[in-house]
This record gives sequence, structure tokens and C-alpha cells, in this order.
Amino acid sequence: EHFNRYGEYDQAIEYFENSLVILRKTLEPEDPRFSVCYNGLGISFSGKREHDRAIECHEKALAILREKHGHNHRSLTFTLQKLGHCYIKKRSPLESNDVRPLTIDEKIKNYERGRIYFEQSLQIDIKNLCFDHPNVAIRYFDLAKLYCARSFLNPDLAIKYYKEGLEII
Repeated sequence: EHFNRYGEYDQAIEYFENSLVILRKTLEPEDPRFSVCYNGLGISFSGKREHDRAIECHEKALAILREKHGHNHRSLTFTLQKLGHCYIKKRSPLESNDVRPLTIDEKIKNYERGRIYFEQSLQIDIKNLCFDHPNVAIRYFDLAKLYCARSFLNPDLAIKYYKEGLEII
């Protein structure tokens, strides 16, 4: 995590990959501690604008957490939020290492996937935390920002989610 904070993504990737090697020698593959490494790798790859690789890592983390805790456990929200952000960051070459711009259909598909992950995260937080918890506000703001995006523009929904979040904070 330290390396990610300072933009040293290659060092972070090496650290998390080495951690996975150690974990594989000592733990069962479904142990939730693997999800920490996979999420760390996902954050590192996202920082390098390698969003497809980041998505793969976050999906591995999500599968482990769902296997251990089910589909509505609070521990899933971080990974769901990271997956949502990865999908919406795939929208342009400026925020991705892709050499070709995405088509409008591809952008919309990615925004839709991001929306689904953000909504799942919101629903889990509402169910597990009180409705006025700051994390719930963050989930509303993620959805609001999503609906402000040019390819997924819906000002009414953006305003609705911003208001929901602001009422909490």
C-alpha cells in the first residue's frame, strides 16, 4: 500500500506478487487474505492505467470474498467500488494504456458495468451500515460522478445522487 501511495506501482506489484507466493505456500486458496493482495495488485495496475489487468485482480479478490462471506457482506464493498472505478476509467486512452479510443458502445458498456458495481456496493452499505453513514454518502457520490460523464450523462440522476450524499454529510 505504501508504494501505491507514492506512485511506485512496479514496486507495489512486485511486493504483492511476492506476498501471493508466500500465501500460496501457507494458506488455502480461498483464504480471504489473498483478496488483500489481489486488491493491492488491482490498485497498482489501475495506477499504471492497466485497467484490464486491474479488473482481473479485483475480480479474483471479489470471488474469494464472496466464497467466504456471501454476496452481501460488508467486506465486499471496497472491491466492488474498485471494480466500478476501473470500468469507468477504461473510457478513454488518456486514462488507459489502450492505443485506440473506445467506441461509444464500449464506453457505455463499461459505464454500465461500473454502475452495477457501484450500486451493489451502495446496497450492501445501506443494508449493513446505518443509512446516514459516511460510506453510504461516498457510494452516492460515486454514482453521481458516473452520471456526470459525457458518455453516460444523466443530469437528473447525478443531481439526485449528489443530494442523497450531501444529506448524509
